[in-house]
Amino acid sequence: GKELLRLRAVFNRMRQRCVNPKEKSYERYGGRGITVCKSWDNFETFISDMGPRPTPEHQIDRIDNDGPYSPDNCRWVLRHEQNRNKCSNRYLEFNGERLIINDWAKKLKIHRSTIASRIKTGWSIERALAPTPTRR
Repeated sequence: GKELLRLRAVFNRMRQRCVNPKEKSYERYGGRGITVCKSWDNFETFISDMGPRPTPEHQIDRIDNDGPYSPDNCRWVLRHEQNRNKCSNRYLEFNGERLIINDWAKKLKIHRSTIASRIKTGWSIERALAPTPTRR
C-alpha cells in the first residue's frame, strides 16, 4: 500500500545520500564516508531489519552519526529526536554529566550561542559553563 511506497522512498533517499555525488546532501553523507551496509542493497532486507515505521512522521536515524546505515546503527525516530543526533550537536562533559550544548544552556540558563562561542574561542568547559566566567 501507500506506506510501502513511502518506505521505498525513505530507502531510496538513504541510498542516494550515500552513493550519488549529484544528490544535494551527498557531501554530508557519502562525501564524508557514510555507507549503507551491503545487505541493505535489498529493500526487503531493509524492511525486515528495520521493522514497520511506527508512524509516517518517523525518520531513519543513525545512532552513531559517523557510522553506516546498518541494522545495528539505525532506528526510527521523530524529527525532534533526530535533531539531537546531528554533527552540529556538540556534547560537553562536565561534573560527570554528558549533555549537548542546547541542554546545558537550558539547565544553566545561559544562551546556547554564548556557550558555543566560549568553547570556540578556546575556553575550558568549566569556564564556558560558568554563569559569570572569571577572568583568567
